[in-house]
Amino acid sequence: MAGRQLFGPMLQKRIDQMDTEFRPKPGQQRMGRRALEVATLFGAIDVERDYYFGPQGGHCPADEEAEAIIRQK
Repeated sequence: MAGRQLFGPMLQKRIDQMDTEFRPKPGQQRMGRRALEVATLFGAIDVERDYYFGPQGGHCPADEEAEAIIRQK
């Protein structure tokens, strides 16, 4: 339990940093935040990340960088 309590806020901070660094392409619009459950060695951790929608569809930029460790709720 302690590992999850420490790692969860660190992971959310990193995701927030990725979201801040993202520069949307022309036509993409931020549509709010989306919930995600991340499976870790410490157990499941819930995080929020930005969601963008544009001509090519929708995506969460943080998912692309962290794809190996996530699974959708």
